[in-house]
Amino acid sequence: AKLGSGAYSFNGSSSVVEVSGQTTFTEINNPNQISTIVFWYNSSSSPSSTYDKIMGTVDTSISDRGFAIERYQGSGKGMFQLTQAGGNKAINDFTTNTGLFPVDGNWYHYAIKFDDVAGKLSIYKDGSLFQETNYSSWTPVSGGNTQRPFQIGKETSNSKWFNGQIDDC
Repeated sequence: AKLGSGAYSFNGSSSVVEVSGQTTFTEINNPNQISTIVFWYNSSSSPSSTYDKIMGTVDTSISDRGFAIERYQGSGKGMFQLTQAGGNKAINDFTTNTGLFPVDGNWYHYAIKFDDVAGKLSIYKDGSLFQETNYSSWTPVSGGNTQRPFQIGKETSNSKWFNGQIDDC
């Protein structure tokens, strides 16, 4: 679902879009689900620290159920996580090849497919497969904060702010 009209701009220090109580995104890491997240990305600034968070429902240091899409400083690499309650990670800091998230001020379209049936993460950039990785499926345990808000532009626990624009998420 589109969260608004027009692109959201993030200044790298205080801009965030938060959808509280959004539980749809926790379906990504339930057994036998295939979920795809699509969005447009534009940035001309590299992360100011080691990485920044583009979007997700879980932080790097939090062991709740959810996912995270992040980018590394200087390399254009992406980092992905898929975590169940209790910190069991099906995808634990998977780092992509260089060039996934350029910082050239141009718009790029992404489709991130979490396929728990096949146990595969597929990353598409501008309609072409960029990279894939396999992961182990699991049965989620009870507990954990499955109501963590879906956020675009910030990692809550570490204040890793995104600098750029996101559209049609």
